Amino acid sequence: MFLAVHQHGSFTRAARSLDVAQSTVSTAIREFERALGQPLFTREGRRVRLSALGEAILSDARRLATAETDLLDVVRAFEAEREKSLMLATNESVSTYLLPEVTRRIGRTLPHLRLQVQLGLCPAIREQVLTGHADVAVLVEPARPEDEREGAVTLGETPLVLCAGPSHPLVGRVVRLGDVCDRVVMMTYTAGTYARLLGGVFRSAGFPEVRMQALGSIEAVKRYLKSESDALALLPGFVLRDDVRTGELVELRLERPLPSVQIKVLWAAGTEASGAQDALSSALRSALRDHRGDETFASLDT
Repeated sequence: MFLAVHQHGSFTRAARSLDVAQSTVSTAIREFERALGQPLFTREGRRVRLSALGEAILSDARRLATAETDLLDVVRAFEAEREKSLMLATNESVSTYLLPEVTRRIGRTLPHLRLQVQLGLCPAIREQVLTGHADVAVLVEPARPEDEREGAVTLGETPLVLCAGPSHPLVGRVVRLGDVCDRVVMMTYTAGTYARLLGGVFRSAGFPEVRMQALGSIEAVKRYLKSESDALALLPGFVLRDDVRTGELVELRLERPLPSVQIKVLWAAGTEASGAQDALSSALRSALRDHRGDETFASLDT
């Protein structure tokens, strides 16, 4: 109120600008002057002007008012983040093997953020973000020419792995592509990205299409491998970390390496930077960084 009276040169106009009664302004200034022991204003006709004390504290009053405004902006932003709901679209591998740790990390910084998850295959996931039906997508797919234009940020990459149980006859030697042609490779979906990449490897080497069978989920594929000694499967490397460490599954050594896929984050167009974005990106990077040192994951975020 002190600054309003100084700016308008009148208690009446100051009260009008603040949308309060003139008596409210007068009382506030009078109590402030009583606390200071000296007047802040002098009257000159119908206007009021700063006293010597008022002039002395003017710059500090302006600085405090600016600090108060900045503080209120921070509080409003914090309250907005508390109520924010983030719709995340991703696939099963990210949801099962990365999101539990990501959720724990986000909960430490934004405990009131509600993270909602939609699952699907990468083309559908990307479409959900591009059409505004999801706030962010976490994708596991090869590099695409459109990535830069769409704003996708690559956090890391992981190889596709042909794996089997420890007693499989192909374990312990270099596996030729011809050794795989007459076998069925299990995977989550035969119409997905991994199936297309595996088929491309065999076609480029002059082999016929490899036979594939879908089981619908990563855990179903793993269970099948562990129960069938002659089974093969194709999975992204980071989902196999614990199984390989315990010896329940083995990564086969192919004569020709399989492609790697990237882990990317794609935000909806026009989405402004926010605490939720920062928290999610940081949590994903940290979860992926936990895989450093493993043969199944190579981080690109250095």
